[in-house]
Amino acid sequence: MKQKFYFVVSKIPPEGLENSNPDFPSKVDGAVGSENAHLWGTHEWNWLIQTFLQTKAAGLDVALVDKPVANAICITHFVTTKDKVWGKDSFIVGIRSDTPPIRMKEFEIVQSPAVLSGKNAAFINHWPQSKLFPRNTARRNRVETISYFGGQGGLSPDFYSEHFQTSLRQLGVSLNLNFQPSSWGNYDSTDLVLAVRHHHHPTLIKTKPASKLINSWQAGCVALLGREPAYRAVGTPGQNYFEIETPQDALETIAKLREHSGLYESVRKAGIDKYREYSFQALQQQWVELLTGPITEAFIQWQNKNEPKLKKYAIRYCQAAQQWIDHKLFSLPIRATEFLEHMKHS
Repeated sequence: MKQKFYFVVSKIPPEGLENSNPDFPSKVDGAVGSENAHLWGTHEWNWLIQTFLQTKAAGLDVALVDKPVANAICITHFVTTKDKVWGKDSFIVGIRSDTPPIRMKEFEIVQSPAVLSGKNAAFINHWPQSKLFPRNTARRNRVETISYFGGQGGLSPDFYSEHFQTSLRQLGVSLNLNFQPSSWGNYDSTDLVLAVRHHHHPTLIKTKPASKLINSWQAGCVALLGREPAYRAVGTPGQNYFEIETPQDALETIAKLREHSGLYESVRKAGIDKYREYSFQALQQQWVELLTGPITEAFIQWQNKNEPKLKKYAIRYCQAAQQWIDHKLFSLPIRATEFLEHMKHS
């Protein structure tokens, strides 16, 4: 019998999504019409709806639901479960992004190997950037524009300084800051991608995905990134991206790339080649293998235990209490660090 997989969202999108198909390799505009445009970029779109569409296109028996289904494999996200006692008699596959651990689950999926733990757990990368416009190939080996894509608070303020921008101009390079989500997919005139986070706590850094690196590979750019475990898990510094910490690191790397155009091209091509492992097609296959392999096997073992409903309910209530506590413990040192940083600069 073919196994069915249920993707649980807080609210079913308007009609039309069920029959949509993703437009490979990088655009999913066709999967979400104007009435569903508000979903794009949310946790539920990135992890649940998009994965539902991709696995449906791959031929799996999947459904989109707004509540867990009893005695079935139900895939959901931390933000959907955090304030509830969730799926008491369901086999829950909980997706953890940059959030605290998920306790109300039978299987956990993480986006960074640094937080992978336990038997029934798996690491899978975030989907690549959809609606992405790659670097214009007519730019060839030019190194003239370095771009940051993300929220204003996500980049270290050291890279906003006039000294850094003046030094860039002296090298013949301009800084392009893309704070608006509507421009995050436009790499047309970008040669280098910059991403060094602003004083994030190590606990939070460990949960972050390798998305900025994978997106730069997809776009055909060269990335200058901070030291994060997810980047090192998929890439190799000096081979398919560069690892930096300070503006001076960035300036020295850019000067080297400007001087040796062959270095820029070799790193750029290495990234493009590496992207094949993290493309939409590759991730689609990984999801299929994960769902039909380890997750289905764990589900069968869970069914074979045949535990009484009362015991299942007791387990879930205990897990809910643990998740609430872990959420507070996870956030406390992060907020304390943010408060101290604020007091230092106020």
